[in-house]
Amino acid sequence: MIDEKLHKQWYQRRVRGHEEVMKFKEMIDKNSPLSVLDSADIFVLCSLMKMFLRELPMPLITYNAYQPFIDANSLVDHDNRVGQTKDAIRMLPSCHFFSLKALVEHLNTVAKSSEMNQMPSENLAIVFGPTVFRTEVLTAENMIADLNSQKLVMKFLIDHCWRLFA
Repeated sequence: MIDEKLHKQWYQRRVRGHEEVMKFKEMIDKNSPLSVLDSADIFVLCSLMKMFLRELPMPLITYNAYQPFIDANSLVDHDNRVGQTKDAIRMLPSCHFFSLKALVEHLNTVAKSSEMNQMPSENLAIVFGPTVFRTEVLTAENMIADLNSQKLVMKFLIDHCWRLFA
């Protein structure tokens, strides 16, 4: 079933009707068994996942780790970039570490089916970068200024997850 869903085109980018997504969110918020999600289509599940990541009180990439991830991304030497990114990853609390690891490994799997689903790592990074990375003070200026860096770091995490989280 998961393989079939991986091949749906652009599934990470499509947004389902707000009402449908909110219906499932409300069920989850009321502690309904997660099996209620079995009836949700892949587009609803993706919207719920992105909503969950956006609503975390502390983003997956914590505020204190944000700049080290951005700085690592600016390195030209690949091995240095990997090393600095690993250092930034090690700054994360364990729950953030394991959540980020699971997310980027899943996105790596999705990207491997990009010929069918039209979601290569760059597209996935565009979708998930802003939900995983947030600065402590959100302004329109820093959101726009940091968008490209967030995308590039997220793409690097997706493309190199097996090496970065080893």
